[in-house]
Amino acid sequence: MRNKLLFVAGIALLAFVLAGCSMEYDTTIRSDSSGQMILSVGFTADEMEMMGATTNSASFCQDMWADENTEFPPNTVIRQEQRGTETWCIAEMPFSDLQQLRSIYVNQGVTVNRLEVVDNILYYDLSLDLSDAGGLGSSIQFAWRVTLPGRITSHNAQSVDGNTLIWNPRVGSLNRLQAESSVGMADWIWWLIGGLCCLCLIVVIVGGGIGLFFYLRNKKKSAAAIS
Repeated sequence: MRNKLLFVAGIALLAFVLAGCSMEYDTTIRSDSSGQMILSVGFTADEMEMMGATTNSASFCQDMWADENTEFPPNTVIRQEQRGTETWCIAEMPFSDLQQLRSIYVNQGVTVNRLEVVDNILYYDLSLDLSDAGGLGSSIQFAWRVTLPGRITSHNAQSVDGNTLIWNPRVGSLNRLQAESSVGMADWIWWLIGGLCCLCLIVVIVGGGIGLFFYLRNKKKSAAAIS
């Protein structure tokens, strides 16, 4: 359960201290399979006070995750920002390929069913098991966002914003997050190739027609001259 909470809630303390916190997970995968995953956890002033911190504590996020012995991948950047009256702890985790992203997920207790590119199709399929996290409460605002490259062809997300898929996983249940995107040649390139082919065909037809016209005219002139 602890591993799941480290990833799902950011800190195990959320299980019994916080009932209405906000959590966001943003993964961006680029066309070369590199990218970044960002974990963001928001705290109100009351929640910070319950955890023994003050709203003006500049080291709150560093201290919190250090106290929880949270293990982040190398090159993780932890920062803190103020959003209105809430303090947000943000961990930015870069990855160079899908294998590294898989490791980030697996090491934090997320089941990776499929995460790979096969025949120019990116398969994104995770299982997020929150069945043991019922103590977190149903009032938690939980968003899981994934931005995929190419053209998204299928998904089971609750909402879509461009190439960003948005899930709202349910605490207390097993959640399946699935998506596929075409990461081959962009659609506009195919349209461009098709347009150029059509243009070439038109040039050939028009050029052939003009050539045939002059051929027939010259032939007619030659016949008239002979007669």
